[in-house]
Amino acid sequence: MRLQAAISGAEFGLRVRGGQRMVLVVSRLAREKNIEVVLQALARANDPGLKLIVAGDGPERDELELRAVELGVAD
Repeated sequence: MRLQAAISGAEFGLRVRGGQRMVLVVSRLAREKNIEVVLQALARANDPGLKLIVAGDGPERDELELRAVELGVAD
């Protein structure tokens, strides 16, 4: 299941200075890239110490930003 794999990846994270965990996504923001799955995984992880950085732009940017707000992970 894609969502489960994304959650596992989000829980693994990346350790950076200060022990903060981050997940970095570098991608064109297009529907076929399924960035929303990562947003859903972050929301399901329910870990305020886990941060997501999305580097990229594309036609789905506005929709993904709105979805992040809806899921409560827009910070």
